[in-house]
Amino acid sequence: MPTVSTEAIVVGVGVAAAATYLFRDQIFPKPKSSNVPTIPSKGGDGSGDPRDFVAKMINGVSGIKIRHDHSSLFL
Repeated sequence: MPTVSTEAIVVGVGVAAAATYLFRDQIFPKPKSSNVPTIPSKGGDGSGDPRDFVAKMINGVSGIKIRHDHSSLFL
């Protein structure tokens, strides 16, 4: 009976890990989430949800001004 090489074991573990990752939703179903409402962003005063990165960035964009000096184009 031939022995299994270490390479075959490593490949087998890799294939098993990849299959587990690809089918993780079917193997390990997610628990049903409770309907906990999130705190809406309250504006630019910083009183909204501190974890809402997108809302912070949208609120902060209004103060950005881009200035371009055209004098460097003509030498």
